[in-house]
Amino acid sequence: MTLAAVAVAIIVQITNLADAPPAVLDSAQTEVVGMFREIGIELIWTPSTEMDWGGPGTARLTVLASSATPLRKGGPVLGAAMRTPPGTGVSWVFYRSVEEEARFQGISVARLLACVIAHEIAHLLQPIKQHALAGLMRASWTREDFQRAARGELRFSAMDAEALRSPSASVTGARGRE
Repeated sequence: MTLAAVAVAIIVQITNLADAPPAVLDSAQTEVVGMFREIGIELIWTPSTEMDWGGPGTARLTVLASSATPLRKGGPVLGAAMRTPPGTGVSWVFYRSVEEEARFQGISVARLLACVIAHEIAHLLQPIKQHALAGLMRASWTREDFQRAARGELRFSAMDAEALRSPSASVTGARGRE
């Protein structure tokens, strides 16, 4: 699905506390930009500082080495997202878990990292935080989902794309609440 015009622009402030290799992170960021561009959302990456909490249309992404809760019923926790009480969109990706799952699934770390980042940023845009029954926004990816990711085919569904572009979608929560 390719849209002719970009409907929404989001600034993502990124902090790499996991010391993820710059080449892997750059590759993942490039892929995430493409995933969102396909659904009419422009992503702009910027480094973040502790003092810079952005404003409307800004989300924070922190790449951490690992999660405090490494497992859940459906498998390892690869990321998380939430809105703070003031409405700031904050997300985390657990790099070591992504590396381990990428090895286990036979997928490049950069490709899986891109999928996890896109999934978590999408949660910050959703009017109501939810998971889909299939695709990128599924709560727990299946073996088939990982295979699609390896081929660069794990993307937002048409329904997810519509919800993410809707007027009620918001990174800051100003127009929508979880």
